[in-house]
Amino acid sequence: MASPDFTPLYRGGVGFEHFLNVLESATRNRDAEISTLPYNIEKIGGDTYCITIALAGFDKKDISVVAEPNLLTVRGKRARHKDADYLYQGITCYCFERTFDLADYIVAQDANLEHGLLTINLACLLPDRLKTRRIEIRKSFDPKQQEIVERKAN
Repeated sequence: MASPDFTPLYRGGVGFEHFLNVLESATRNRDAEISTLPYNIEKIGGDTYCITIALAGFDKKDISVVAEPNLLTVRGKRARHKDADYLYQGITCYCFERTFDLADYIVAQDANLEHGLLTINLACLLPDRLKTRRIEIRKSFDPKQQEIVERKAN
């Protein structure tokens, strides 16, 4: 199945590139990547999230978690036991890479590997200019007060 063409949307808007890139990424076939790596994404609170990935048999040294703007990449490589003589091998030795698209202002805070589960904690860190704030209402217009505000702004 062909992916949809988002080119017309790129021509019609300014500043939406990240959103459109996420849409394009979501339409690509990631079935092989997703089926081999079970994970959960949870919303813990208003501004905190948690990604939990099942990584049985992996050690801390086998895994890397890399956070970039709007992207979180988890990679793993587990070494094969060379002297093992398997009669049946159901637990494979493999490499993986899983990426998660992150919204603006979502940052990875920390990661923890315990009992075969990798937990990555994320938080939304809005800059002060985007946070809700209360504006003081003055009784009357004071030109001197306006002059002070203008000097502070410059």
